[in-house]
Amino acid sequence: MTNEKKRFAVTYQRFSSERQMGNSSLDRQTDAQKAWLKQNPDVVVIDSFVDEAMSGWSGKHLKDGSLGQLMTAIEDGIIQEGTLILVEHFSRLTRQNIDNAEELIKRIWKAGITVVTVRDNTEYSPSAVNDMSLRIRLIVEIEQAFKESEWRSAKVKGSYNRREKKAREEGLVPKIRKPFWLNADGTLNHLHQAVKDIFHWYVEGLGQQRIVVKLRDKYPDTAIQKINPSTVMRWIQSDVVRGYWRGIRIYEPAVDDQLFFDVQVIHQSRLYKNVNPDRKWPMSGLMQCEVCGGGMSIQKTKNTLPVVRCSSKQRDLSCERKTTFPYFVVHMYMLTCVLPYALRQYTQKTSSKELQLELSRVEHALTKARNKLKTEKEFYQKASDEGKSTTMILELMNDTHEKVMELETKLNNITESIKNQDEYAISKDAGNLVLTPDTFNLEMHKLGFKIIVGEQVLSTLGFENEVPKMAYAGYSRKKKMYQYTSPSGEYVVEWPTSLITEDFLMMKTLSDYVNSAEMIHEAWDKRYEK
Repeated sequence: MTNEKKRFAVTYQRFSSERQMGNSSLDRQTDAQKAWLKQNPDVVVIDSFVDEAMSGWSGKHLKDGSLGQLMTAIEDGIIQEGTLILVEHFSRLTRQNIDNAEELIKRIWKAGITVVTVRDNTEYSPSAVNDMSLRIRLIVEIEQAFKESEWRSAKVKGSYNRREKKAREEGLVPKIRKPFWLNADGTLNHLHQAVKDIFHWYVEGLGQQRIVVKLRDKYPDTAIQKINPSTVMRWIQSDVVRGYWRGIRIYEPAVDDQLFFDVQVIHQSRLYKNVNPDRKWPMSGLMQCEVCGGGMSIQKTKNTLPVVRCSSKQRDLSCERKTTFPYFVVHMYMLTCVLPYALRQYTQKTSSKELQLELSRVEHALTKARNKLKTEKEFYQKASDEGKSTTMILELMNDTHEKVMELETKLNNITESIKNQDEYAISKDAGNLVLTPDTFNLEMHKLGFKIIVGEQVLSTLGFENEVPKMAYAGYSRKKKMYQYTSPSGEYVVEWPTSLITEDFLMMKTLSDYVNSAEMIHEAWDKRYEK
């Protein structure tokens, strides 16, 4: 008995919309592939690729999805010549037009890969390029898939346009599939609190994966159990949580505008990457190495006070920094020098809630308009390269460009209005919010400044006005004291290590220690002026 030579295969599955999540689409595709494999025992599956809620008509799955990863693996030689791609129908691979679909199959064939449509047990091997009957059969299937998707798209678009008109003119809630927190009539149900949780947890610094874990834990036996991280990030940026559908406020909002736009500011500036709920130290992520420009990490061994190290030097020795730096001195620099400027800047950003809210709205709209213009430019270039008419696209680009210009002007005017407010005032809200230990690190990150840690000198980056520097003067082993210059720079402060408690470094007693930044200066000057 001879051993039969094994063939290797990868499976690919796809469904188009979120409405198909949890239904039998993947099960049907899996069953069809298993049935084919049972009839072909010489084939061994070495990998599987799945695209969930990815349109085969738009080609997004090829650009951003698992099919794109599969093609990269093929063209990089990771998936080797002779391998089979098992799909239910060819339309699972693509529903694009003949030109784009043939380009895809030629890329696959060029690598020596065979496509197998398991439902009709047809193999489209590289040799099919010269097999007229197979080529015609493939072209017919491609054309049918494309026309079907084109028809569906036009039908859906027409249906949505009719619903949009009724919503806009008559205030009718559209009869469409709604998010889990809405009833059929557009009112909130008992799960709307989960949306508020998502936004509040994001503000606190939780990432999408941890938000999903907390949601599943808090809301067992509900539709929330099927939520995935990408869905969380989509809702965070979607106007539907504010009650909007197609630009019309037709639903009951799950979150208010202020919270929504606060989160947009955080997300847009990517502050989240520096705001981790597990971070221990209030200064974490706020420091930058003067030598290499990299970040600074905070380390503490069991019986010593924490120190600050250059992350680049620690990781790969790429920084030439010579010393570590006492975390306590950075802490005191924040309290005695930086904080007044930070609170003033915070006040300027938040003193007029209406202005700030409008600023967030305009920034959000401007980001959307810029992305739209970018997409239109790409579409224009593609149409131009293919020799197609570009007149309509140019008109769209012109309209979008004017919208971008209008929003940029509006943004500059609002920013100037905020800037013209009293630059020296510090609001009570600023003091109360920023001096709260639980929110201190996050609020400082929102201001966008850095403490620059030199070998001996501390300075800042990101303030309009110059912040005084502070110099570390050394550590007295005999006295067991840290030594550093005062805010005025006129004398050296000595601080016993015996008085440095973890509560102090963690700012647990910050609100008791000082009520405003001005009092910090006053307290220190009175204590050491003698």
